[in-house]
Amino acid sequence: KDFQMTKKFLFIAAFSSVSLFANEMLIKQNVSIDAKISPTTYFSNIQVIGNDKLRKEKNLSLKDKNSLIKTFNSLNDFIKNSEICKGGNFSITPFYEYKDNKKEQTGFESNYHLDCEFKEEATEDFNTILDFMQKETQENPYLIFPIPKITKNIKEEDLKALDDTLNQKLIQKANAMALEYSKILNKKCLIKEITLGEDSQIENPILYRTQALAKSNDNALEKIEMPTAKEITKSADGKVIFICK
Repeated sequence: KDFQMTKKFLFIAAFSSVSLFANEMLIKQNVSIDAKISPTTYFSNIQVIGNDKLRKEKNLSLKDKNSLIKTFNSLNDFIKNSEICKGGNFSITPFYEYKDNKKEQTGFESNYHLDCEFKEEATEDFNTILDFMQKETQENPYLIFPIPKITKNIKEEDLKALDDTLNQKLIQKANAMALEYSKILNKKCLIKEITLGEDSQIENPILYRTQALAKSNDNALEKIEMPTAKEITKSADGKVIFICK
């Protein structure tokens, strides 16, 4: 038993800073904790861009400009009540190239974009938006619709909530350590001071796979299956001072 008590005390000394003042003991120790969280939110930036024909159309007529505007207005009208996609900004601007070290307008360029954020249950809504945009843009000879990248990630507020959880677990762990030190030292040990983890760290990077296409009919865009992502671990470090009397 005496040997076990000595072994435990050596363990404390090895991982803590211990100070003795008369019958009072201060123990300073670093504490770490971690928790796991799974990505639950999909993010995508949808764009419609001008094609090569537009970039070579040096004198874009008013009729052609209006045709671009009508297409973009149609897209905005369709998504104005969307719960998952917001934006709809667009531009039609001159396109320049350098020839013989001189900047020369060779045509026009155009860009339209939406920012989308949604959960698994809104996957069908997202695919409906993509299908509509494909049908609308293919009717315009100056536009192309690239299939957007989709990532599965963790929302910022979820990460902040996890930070609060980690700090609560740090306090719980420190309380458990105080009880353990009380048993080892045959003293009453309490937390005198604790510094919580201000900046927790993500240990594992978020990984996702490229979205796959699911079968659809010949007159519609193929449905996109959502990407998957790995669970991540977030850790927090704190410092604790115990006082034992």
